[in-house]
Amino acid sequence: MNLLFSVTFLIGVFHVSCEKLQVSVYYESLCPDSIRFITKQLQPAYKLIGSNLEVDLVPYGKASQYQQSGKWVFKCQHGPSECRGNMLQACGLATDKSQDQKVDFVYCVMKQWNPSGDQAIEQCSGKLGLKSDAIFQCANSAQGSDLLAKNGKQTHAVKPKITFIPTIVFNGVYSSANQSGALRNFLQTACDQFTDKPKGCNA
Repeated sequence: MNLLFSVTFLIGVFHVSCEKLQVSVYYESLCPDSIRFITKQLQPAYKLIGSNLEVDLVPYGKASQYQQSGKWVFKCQHGPSECRGNMLQACGLATDKSQDQKVDFVYCVMKQWNPSGDQAIEQCSGKLGLKSDAIFQCANSAQGSDLLAKNGKQTHAVKPKITFIPTIVFNGVYSSANQSGALRNFLQTACDQFTDKPKGCNA
């Protein structure tokens, strides 16, 4: 076996795609479709190709916001409880933790029977290597409001305007075909975006 063949063989055996796909997920804490997508589509696919994804999780959805007396006021599609859930998740996601931890955290919270409740945060904060008190402190302060307002600005900046939650955007560009595909089969749709497909795409 000559040297060139040996090197080529080894590259083929240990080939790993270094390509990264940016995935932005615009969702709501109490939206059944958001819960379904994160627990049934995103998390299973992430286990296979997560190292090739740059995931931006944006809890906000079809909410609105305005300032009153210097404070942010939010109105959410599924009521105040959803605003609370969105803010708690925004606070958790703002921590200096790994992407794996953040995806696991959101998955853990969203699969709870009440994703907007404090109990879900208490049960899942360990996925971030945090105590829940840090997340509650954030959500009960101006920091939490500012984080949720930032999510709102990012959500409202998507073109065309978001009309369905969750909305999934690849590499910063919305596509109705990719949106439909991601809701139906996120793994396949994500893999279709790669020039050099990750090994997990063959699962």
